[in-house]
Order: sequence, then structure tokens, then C-alpha cells
Amino acid sequence: MNPKSPEFKALKALWYKKLVKTGFEDIERDEYTLDRYHTFDFPGQEPLTFEMRQRYFELANQLLHGHTFRSAKERAIWQKHASGWTIRDIAKKYKHKNHNQVQLVIERLAKLIKVE
Repeated sequence: MNPKSPEFKALKALWYKKLVKTGFEDIERDEYTLDRYHTFDFPGQEPLTFEMRQRYFELANQLLHGHTFRSAKERAIWQKHASGWTIRDIAKKYKHKNHNQVQLVIERLAKLIKVE
């Protein structure tokens, strides 16, 4: 079957719907590109890097619970970020075509984190 044919695309869509219902998350965007790479799931971080990242997310969660946000959406974006969501996934969740808007919110709020 030709992968570019309408029949193939319909069959593929059907099976992808079935997979999504089971909770399956595909890491491939297409036959040539991955959405996620193993380096994100299994980072080979030095202990200090891991501790710094852990501390950042602790402080990000403190900001989440102690800061007055401009809007509920801004708070929701920060909550997802503080929970480890990627900018791309947050943008997808809020249907932003361009993830720059989400990135700008995160960068602005990250400057408020007080490192001790």
C-alpha cells in the first residue's frame, strides 16, 4: 500500500485513534523525525547538574504557590513548566501555534526565582 494514498492515511488515522485510546504516546513525528529523544528520558547528567535542576524546580514550585500571577492562564503555564512540561507541550496544550509566547512567559517568571 502506498503511504501517500488516501486509503493508507485513513487506515493510519484509524489505528492512531485506537492507540491514543489505550494511552500510547508515539515518540515519532513521522518516519524521519522524533518528537522526543532518549536523551530527554535518560539524561546522563552529572550529580551537580541534577541537583541544580532539582533545586530550580523546587524554587519554581515555590513561585507557583507564592506569586500573584497576571492571569489564570499565566499561572497554568507556570504550573505546567514547574511540573516539568516542555515549552512545546505547553504551547500545544494551549493551542499556541508559535511556542515563543509561552517561552517569554516562562523566561519572565524564571527571573523572579530567588536563588539562595
